Amino acid sequence: MTTQAELERLTSDVTRLRRESQMLEQKIEQNAPADDKLHIYKTQANSISKKKAEKEEEVKKMETEKMALEKIMRDKEENYSKQKGGKYMKRDDFR
Repeated sequence: MTTQAELERLTSDVTRLRRESQMLEQKIEQNAPADDKLHIYKTQANSISKKKAEKEEEVKKMETEKMALEKIMRDKEENYSKQKGGKYMKRDDFR
């Protein structure tokens, strides 16, 4: 069971923390005008980082597609070499 003294201490802690958080919020608001100059650059940096992430994802997708196509090409070359006996025509076959 909590005593009356503990409740009073906890309520005073809560009010103290609320005051501290309000003071910190006021400090943040006071520093906001300086950050307004940087806001443009921050938004640009965020948009560029998003675009970079999208392009990296696109590159990964293209690389997996390339590997799949290379595998298909290797399989078809192997199939062709089994059927025709070689990848390229020999000099005698060409004549």
